[in-house]
Amino acid sequence: MRKQFNESLRQVLPQGVTGEVDHFEGLDSSAIVLSAAIKVSGPLGTVTGKRILLPAFFFSSSSSTQFVSETNRTVPVDMHYAQQVIDDVIYHLPAGFSVESAPQPAQIPWPEHAVLVTKTTSAPGVIDIKHIYARIFILMDAKQYPELRAYYQKMAVSDQQQLVLSHDATPAGN
Repeated sequence: MRKQFNESLRQVLPQGVTGEVDHFEGLDSSAIVLSAAIKVSGPLGTVTGKRILLPAFFFSSSSSTQFVSETNRTVPVDMHYAQQVIDDVIYHLPAGFSVESAPQPAQIPWPEHAVLVTKTTSAPGVIDIKHIYARIFILMDAKQYPELRAYYQKMAVSDQQQLVLSHDATPAGN
């Protein structure tokens, strides 16, 4: 299972970032939420002067690009199954940094098909960003493809938001 999960990580991590499962929690019980602790490495963001730019939706920044570039479709879209994905990423800020900007809470509904909800909460030294996506359709007729494409374009724009950390100014001493 760890091997399969590691392989699926390649599809959801930002470009240039690698990840490997450290451990699972809740694997032995269906009564609790399954979670995975993942060790990641690579360029997690961009440093520019006093700022660090990070993907706000770390595990979703590359996942909603399907259907965005394909303008037409002549065959039905088979999603194989309904889906609910909850990405909850907690960033522990480096010493001396604070959140300059973060995604605002939002909902992107597609009635009777899907919904994307984003939530952000912060405390000193920590920011928690949730990206919750639920899709209830499995098979979609090609005639509905323009609606599907429009929705995924909205998701792709949302998923590219950044978390901006800024270095706190330290007052000069005498």
